[in-house]
Amino acid sequence: MLSQRLVSARNRAGLTQRQLATAMGGRYDRTMISHVETGKSGLVGDGLTRVAEILEVSIDYLLGLTNDPTPSRLLAQRLKSDGTNSLDVAIVPRISAIVGAEYRGGTYDDTILEWMPLPEKWLNERGISTEHCHLVAHTGNRMEPTLPNGCTILVDLSSREFRDDGIFLLQFEEQIMERTSKFLTPVRLLWEPRIVGSMEEHWRIKFDNAERNPGPIGWRLNYFELKKVIGEVVMVVSFP
Repeated sequence: MLSQRLVSARNRAGLTQRQLATAMGGRYDRTMISHVETGKSGLVGDGLTRVAEILEVSIDYLLGLTNDPTPSRLLAQRLKSDGTNSLDVAIVPRISAIVGAEYRGGTYDDTILEWMPLPEKWLNERGISTEHCHLVAHTGNRMEPTLPNGCTILVDLSSREFRDDGIFLLQFEEQIMERTSKFLTPVRLLWEPRIVGSMEEHWRIKFDNAERNPGPIGWRLNYFELKKVIGEVVMVVSFP
């Protein structure tokens, strides 16, 4: 985990291996950073502390103990300034993943970018618990007008059981020539009763954009290989 997180944090900071080593000073050099990023060696004590300070992430993040890279001192300040002591505010994480873009590839990135306050009472009235929710950016027009291009959606990670006419965030995988393409997209699930051998074949997916759906029933669920059910889209939180 340290090797993956170090590469990710260094790239976000816009530093090369050599620049990071120079900033760390002392006995650190590009080769040593390369060995850590390839898993050949690790970082402990002062080295781990220096990397965390330079890249402005927490040690817990580098070690894989949390998906939030924010240093604890900054997180405490942010939570305080956001009014998290108030009983009528829920603090929900916004993550790095961008969903809905056509075949953009990549895997699901749940690195937390920031924490955003949402009205607790407003959510409770809609029966939404933020305990297992996060915010994610949505792009593309497949789900318009329900999910406008550029909006931010609230996803309930605990809701993975398909519900008729519900909108679920799914991760698909497709073999294209000799490479594998992965993409994330929200789709509407429709139940089509018929006698089949697999329960999965009962479900069909469709997009809300009429131009992208020539018929009332959209793609078969097994048109691509379904790799993971991320959760259910429960609300559009902000519009473009």
